[in-house]
Amino acid sequence: MGIVTETHVIYTVQPGETVYSIASRFSSDIHEIAQGNQLFPPVTDPFLIHPGQVLVVPVIGNANPFTYYIVAKYDRLSDIAERFSTNTAVISGINHLQNPHFIHVGQPLQIPSFIYNLEPNDTLGNIAKRFRVTVDDIVKANSDRPGFSINTLWPAYSIIIPY
Repeated sequence: MGIVTETHVIYTVQPGETVYSIASRFSSDIHEIAQGNQLFPPVTDPFLIHPGQVLVVPVIGNANPFTYYIVAKYDRLSDIAERFSTNTAVISGINHLQNPHFIHVGQPLQIPSFIYNLEPNDTLGNIAKRFRVTVDDIVKANSDRPGFSINTLWPAYSIIIPY
């Protein structure tokens, strides 16, 4: 467990989607998605997702340690930057955006963050200290995710750590 060294996609569930359809779209595995997002009891019924939830989706077989955010409806670059505790210039620069005011639904944006799989006895405080970020930054990056709670951390849960 610990820091994950493969590509991940941070994806907002759309109406009509299933864990299987999302896994197919991103060349992932339904069991990896379920494990990383705690998509089973006691958090939810097995593999149950809802529109608007944010999932961390591993891209199987891609050994690049990048994290991408898939632009969802109504997203603005400034909102994405705030969520991941960065600024629009950084996201614009690493993605070579010609016009930072023009992003479109479904567009993948590389974001300055990485995925950490929780280990037994982890706390948000010790994770924040270890990676030199604030607890608030971790909470912001992981809002709207099934299974995320500031009070209960599930071993093997994939947590987003902003740089």
